[in-house]
Amino acid sequence: MPALLSVCHSTYPSRSHPISRTGGDRAVSTGKNRKTLGSEDFYREDLENLLQEGAWREGFEEWAEYTDLDEEEVRVVDDLDLFQAFDFYRDPTDDHLRFDAPTVPEDWRERDVTESLDSSSVSAINGELHDLGRAVHETLQNYLQRTRDASDRNEEPFGEREE
Repeated sequence: MPALLSVCHSTYPSRSHPISRTGGDRAVSTGKNRKTLGSEDFYREDLENLLQEGAWREGFEEWAEYTDLDEEEVRVVDDLDLFQAFDFYRDPTDDHLRFDAPTVPEDWRERDVTESLDSSSVSAINGELHDLGRAVHETLQNYLQRTRDASDRNEEPFGEREE
């Protein structure tokens, strides 16, 4: 779907995560909610680097091949900055890669950019955003596995971190 790629970001939208760099608890944004997750480092910078190096593009291109969103819906997602709102992180409780996909804001009926949408379109967009997150998540997992496989020793692929 080449038109879709021209409408959207083909590289990972750079942003700074709201993580405290001064130690102590680290806050992670999940939409309007903010959760404190303790002093664990989620390797966000390393994950963001992998996303910028190609994991986002590859996952996005895979998703673009099968998405049911049309150009207008993709423009709405882009105008709402939902592509920038994806959150990929390493969960320290089970050492797994996780993601949070954004959704169309609850006040979408009150926004000019979403005036062409109806409830079913909003549901479809939310489902497609989750599918995009899953596609990028799988691609990012492949990047992480390649990083581990390339390592000569069985160490954490990003090295030891200070808390």
